[in-house]
Amino acid sequence: MASSTQFASTSGSGSAPGSDPRLEVTEIDHSLKPPVIFFLTSAVLWLLLSSLFSLIVTGKLHAPSFLSNIEYLTFGRVRPAQVNAFVYGWGFNVAFAVGFWLISRLSRTVLPYSGLLVVAGMFWNLGVTIGVGGILWGDSTSIEFLEMPGYSTPLIFIADVLITVWAFVAFREGKSTYSYISKWYLFAALLWFPWFYSVAQIMLVFEPARGTVQSIVAAWYTGNLFQLWFGPVGLAAIYYFLPKVLGRPVANYHLAALGFWILAIFASWSGPASLLGSPVPAWVQAAGVGATLMLLVPIFIVAINFLGPIFGQMATIKQSASLRFVAFGAVSFILAGVIAVVLSTRSVSEILHFTLATQTYYDHVLYAFFSMVMFGAVYYFLPRVVVKEWLSALLINVHFYGRSWHRDRVARRVFWRNFAGPSAE
Repeated sequence: MASSTQFASTSGSGSAPGSDPRLEVTEIDHSLKPPVIFFLTSAVLWLLLSSLFSLIVTGKLHAPSFLSNIEYLTFGRVRPAQVNAFVYGWGFNVAFAVGFWLISRLSRTVLPYSGLLVVAGMFWNLGVTIGVGGILWGDSTSIEFLEMPGYSTPLIFIADVLITVWAFVAFREGKSTYSYISKWYLFAALLWFPWFYSVAQIMLVFEPARGTVQSIVAAWYTGNLFQLWFGPVGLAAIYYFLPKVLGRPVANYHLAALGFWILAIFASWSGPASLLGSPVPAWVQAAGVGATLMLLVPIFIVAINFLGPIFGQMATIKQSASLRFVAFGAVSFILAGVIAVVLSTRSVSEILHFTLATQTYYDHVLYAFFSMVMFGAVYYFLPRVVVKEWLSALLINVHFYGRSWHRDRVARRVFWRNFAGPSAE
C-alpha cells in the first residue's frame, strides 16, 4: 500500500523515463474513445428507456387502467423491465466505461484490443435487450434483480468474461503495477460478478434448488449485487476522483486496505439479513445480520477518508461539476450503509420488513450513491476522451441542482456563450 501523499499524484506515476506524461495521458485517453463512447451511449439509451418505463409504472400506480389494454405493458411486466433496464443496461454499461478509463489511467497503458471491448459490449447489450424484451413478453423468472429469462444469460456471461480478461491484460501490459486501492476494488468487482451471477443463474434458473434454498440464494445474489458490484465500482471512482480533483491526498489512506478486506470477507454473507422473520434457518438469518454489522467497518473507513476533505473543501466542490456528484455519492454511500445496518436489526425489521423501506435502500444505493458517482466520473473524463469541453455548464447545474435556468445568472451567461454566441448576452 502507498502512503497517502503518493495517491494524490496518480496522473504522473508510471511514466517511462524521458517521456512526456501529458503526451502519454493524451494517448491513453485517445485509445479509449471507441469503447468508452459505445458503452456510454448504450448506458444513456438504457437510462432513457428505464425512465420511460418508470413513467409508465408511475402512471399505473395513479391510474391502474392506464395502458391496461396492452398486455406487454402491464404493471407486472413493466416494473421488472424498468429495474433490469436500469441495473443491467444503465448501471453496468456506465460502470464498464468508467472502469476502462480508470484501469487504463492507473495502469498507465494505452488501451489494448479495443475491438474486443466493443464486441463484448455488443454481446452485453444484446443479452440485456433480449432479457428485457423477454420480461415484456411474459417470460420473467419472477426473481428480484434476476427477472431476465435464462436464454439471455449466456450472452451476458460471455460479455462479462471478455471484459474481465481484457482488464487483466491491460494490467499486465501497463507501465505501472502500483497497487492503488481503486484497482483493488475494480478488479475484485470484475472477478466477483461472474462468480455470484453464474451461481445464482444455475441454482435459480437452470437447475432450480428446492424449497427455502431458493429464497436464500436469491437474497444472497441481491446482497452481492449491491455490496460486491455497485459498491466496489462506486468506491473505486470515489477513491480516484475526490483526491484527484481536490488535489489533496486521502486522509488515513492506509486504512483503505482494511476496508477492502472487510468488505471482501463479509459482504457476501450480508444478503440473508433481508430474510429476518422468514421460514429459513435461524443461523442463516443471524449470519446475515452479523455480516451486515461488520460492514460498518468499511463505512467508517470511507467516512474517515473523505468526510473531512469533503466538508473542509465545500467551496472547491461547489465549483467543480464532477466533484459535486462524486462528493454527494460518497456521503450517500455512508448513509446507505447505515440504512442497511438499521434495516438488518430484528426490532426494525419486524416493523418495516413488508414496507417499501427495503426498496428505498435499493434506490438509495442505485441512484444517490452509484449513479451520482458515475455521473461525476463521466463529467470529468469524457471531455478528455473526446477532446471537447461540455457545451453547457447550465445543463450540468440543472442536472445536479434541478434549478430553473433563469435563477442562475452565471449559468445563463455560459449558456448563451456556448449556444448563441457572445453577442446574445
